[in-house]
Amino acid sequence: MLRSVTIEHYKGIKKLNVERLAPFTLVGGRNDIGKSSFLEAIFLFFDRQNAAALISHLGWRNAGPVDATPETIWSPAFHNMDTETPIVITTVDQSNITSDVRYRFIKNHRFQQNFQPFSISAPEKPTLQTQPTGQAAIGVLAKQGSQTLQDTYTSVGIGGVTQSGAVQRSENRQAIYLSSSRVIDTGAAARLSRLISENNEKQIIDAAQIINPRIKSLNVGAVMSGSPFIMAQVEGLPKWVPLSFLGAGIGIVVNIALAVATVPNGTVLIDEMEIGIHHSALSSVVSAISDIAYKNKTQIIASTHSYEFIKSAFNAFKEKKPDIFTYLRLERNKQDDVVAKVYPSDALEFTLESEWEIR
Repeated sequence: MLRSVTIEHYKGIKKLNVERLAPFTLVGGRNDIGKSSFLEAIFLFFDRQNAAALISHLGWRNAGPVDATPETIWSPAFHNMDTETPIVITTVDQSNITSDVRYRFIKNHRFQQNFQPFSISAPEKPTLQTQPTGQAAIGVLAKQGSQTLQDTYTSVGIGGVTQSGAVQRSENRQAIYLSSSRVIDTGAAARLSRLISENNEKQIIDAAQIINPRIKSLNVGAVMSGSPFIMAQVEGLPKWVPLSFLGAGIGIVVNIALAVATVPNGTVLIDEMEIGIHHSALSSVVSAISDIAYKNKTQIIASTHSYEFIKSAFNAFKEKKPDIFTYLRLERNKQDDVVAKVYPSDALEFTLESEWEIR
């Protein structure tokens, strides 16, 4: 579990240090303050071996088609689009181990490319090597203390994605990012299938019943194209129906529950967690999701715009273990830099009782 994170030079964040991350951390703040960027940066720390790591945010933000040029693809991820300064994400975990990942833009990286010749006119040289060619690339350097875990390079060109370098040790902690544009994640059906095979799907059904008590069971189906989807057995209906037929809210809750249940000892990042959930069910949903997280030792870091959700989350954890919940608010200081204000439990309780604005 992450205890703290420092993000440097990512999107609107020049440098942001956040201490006291908890098993369940809720992040508030005004629009365009950097809540989504904060979550994206943490996922970027875990997703460093993915060739598309630094461009995944374009899909999450519904950016649509973009020109396949290095500047267009990569520069939006850098603070003020300044690719001269690297993106750095540094974390400290529960064992007090410091790790960091550095993404740097290299304008003229030299890749070595080998290929087999089409003729055998020179049998004494069965392999030819091209001359080094310069190409824009993203270099990813990951370290744990002084030990290098990864030193790789990714380039996007006419031939697609080119990668080189070495991974000394893979990240063994998993992470899932659920963007605010989600309804049912594309991996949700596979996650449910896995839980069913382990006879462990009841926790998901219990969460679904908070939104729709008529749900009796969940399973996985597939259409002619082979794409899997989640089906629900509903009391009073003669046949199983796709979960999506029951409304967006139920799908969102099931999606979150599946993500939390299938990355044990990992991290789930959720943008605008309250989306699609009626205010009357917020406390129950938070309680159910936190129970799944506690059972699987999964850390949840989520953003919100909802005062009701902040209050519901605080009340849910106050009755259980208040020390596993943290609320922080992103703000801008006098220098216009994004900073984090952490609310201790007693301060948050007073603020909520006084109905002060803390979103």
